[in-house]
Amino acid sequence: MAIMVPVSFDSENTPPGEQKVFRWLEQGSGDWVIFHQLDLAPWNGNRKAEIDFLVLIPDQGFVVIEVKSHPKIYRDNRGWHLGNKIERSPLKQADDAVGGFHRRKKQQFSGGALEHIPVVRCVIFPEADFEVSETIEWRSWEILDRRICLQSVHAKKFCDLIRTCLFRTIEASPKLKPLGRIMTKNEIQAFKDFIRPVLKSEPSIRELRKRRRDEMDSLLREQQKPILQMAKINPRMLVTGAAGTGKTLIAQELALQLAESGKRTGLFCFNRGIGDHLHKFTQPKLPNLVTGSVHSILCEMMDITISESADSDYWNCEFPRIVTEKMNNDTLTGECSFDCLVIDEFQDFLIQPGLLDCFETLTKGGLNGGNWYIFGDLEHQVLGREYHTETFQGQKNRILSHRPAVYHLRENCRNYEIVVSAGLACCGLEGIYDGFMRGKGNINYLRLVPVKPGNFRADCLIKSIQSWKQNGVRDKDIVILSGIARAQSTVATKLNGQIAGLHHIRQKGQGIRYASVHEFKGLESEVVILTDLNVRVLDNDINVLYTGITRALSGLSIVEDQDFLQRMIEPLVKEKGITS
Repeated sequence: MAIMVPVSFDSENTPPGEQKVFRWLEQGSGDWVIFHQLDLAPWNGNRKAEIDFLVLIPDQGFVVIEVKSHPKIYRDNRGWHLGNKIERSPLKQADDAVGGFHRRKKQQFSGGALEHIPVVRCVIFPEADFEVSETIEWRSWEILDRRICLQSVHAKKFCDLIRTCLFRTIEASPKLKPLGRIMTKNEIQAFKDFIRPVLKSEPSIRELRKRRRDEMDSLLREQQKPILQMAKINPRMLVTGAAGTGKTLIAQELALQLAESGKRTGLFCFNRGIGDHLHKFTQPKLPNLVTGSVHSILCEMMDITISESADSDYWNCEFPRIVTEKMNNDTLTGECSFDCLVIDEFQDFLIQPGLLDCFETLTKGGLNGGNWYIFGDLEHQVLGREYHTETFQGQKNRILSHRPAVYHLRENCRNYEIVVSAGLACCGLEGIYDGFMRGKGNINYLRLVPVKPGNFRADCLIKSIQSWKQNGVRDKDIVILSGIARAQSTVATKLNGQIAGLHHIRQKGQGIRYASVHEFKGLESEVVILTDLNVRVLDNDINVLYTGITRALSGLSIVEDQDFLQRMIEPLVKEKGITS
């Protein structure tokens, strides 16, 4: 009996043809290792690419098997007919899988004997009769239809067909060389260790999933828990809520559960910073779960190169047009589309209408018939006034027209009340939270640092940093945020020579970080130091202040002109019994 990895298949989610082939391959030689249902997404530019079976024959190489379970399959001038649909060539799918696996194998074992082990394709139609005569597109031994399979199974020679396919393809190819020896046990184990992490159904992961879900159950509040249950019965959902209500945490868990159920799932956002966060903290890593910022993922999947001179017109108009055109290609659509999409910080998508078109194109079934779950603060975290309010509302109505289940979160799970209440009052946003899970907090958690006439703002920032460090706060837990959209033009950049380890959030380091509020939206830090919140900025976009103050997990400093604090902040703070 061959070694099957995993040892069994999921009878509910495995197509009937694959189940048959699984049983037939089990009869292979005892030194064969057969991997079932490998997802190659991380190895293939995040495009969808799955290997139904990967057969390791120690004295010859690998066979990548593509199985189609349709009862009727034929090929004509219009393309491949699988059942009642015209779909992508199964031979091309097998080729892509061979290429993806070979490239990753070559990278993993570069310079070693395992780098050049042959990898070939085989396509099996266990439920359909097919004319297998050789053409320019395939050789006769590369396709096994129902009749050939049944004849060989009855003669107990099915696995001989797989070996023959590997041998004859190597013999006919000028690029492949026979292995000429038997792989050692250590080499076979090296392949098993290399391949196992990308299996869909790794049994050892089940306990990790259970632990994570138990932990998630303890983290979620009573108001948040129904969302994961609602997602099981609603194909489309809109989850709204103010900053700090747990939207990102729930989006991450929902995306993981969807991917664990076998669906190709995308977890996207607009902001690069939160995209990096989603990719880093969404665990365990699953090959059918693609995470990150939507622009970077689309560029990677569709081989789009961005010019350094790209401006807002490019991102608003030209980029969505390029994506839409590329998705008109049936092959690319099959590789890049998703069974489910989960979008965090969705309000940012509504600012750029073209992105909503991309969103619809990526979702199987589109906005009207697809599976999507969107999370966002559609009222208070839309930064910048360069967009047209009518456009934003029109896009919002477009989403609502597809009748998603709507759920609103109102409990703050991130901030202390004392840190955000004065700022909320300043923004006219009192009453958006029903309560604060972490309680009121200490009056020392909110610190106002006035920049008096004749003082340098940089000196005041350093003073604020030192005060937090004296309270035991580590450098890596402090972030300086500017109300100006481009962090490169903020006062934080002037501190590089005065604070060791200071770095932008996109750079690696363990020291104090800095960014604009716009760049840090969706993220959080133990201590936030806000600056550049002058009247001009607030008049232009009051949401900058609201978004900035709600980034603070524990402490918040506001470093601003003295008259600004007196006129806009201090009277409200004093009402709460707090002094600067």
